[in-house]
Amino acid sequence: MTYLELSSERYAVHKLIVADRRQGGPDALNAHKERAQAAFLIEAFAETWQDDIAEAYH
Repeated sequence: MTYLELSSERYAVHKLIVADRRQGGPDALNAHKERAQAAFLIEAFAETWQDDIAEAYH
């Protein structure tokens, strides 16, 4: 089985994308959870991997 392993900073950005796609539908509660998780991850990485987070976002 093959799978793609995301870097931590890319995973945080992925959480934001997923949250945006879930907004306004039956998964709206999950969207809030996804945004909270992304915020936690980005805050945790902000000092150490600031450049990597910016690169992952673009």
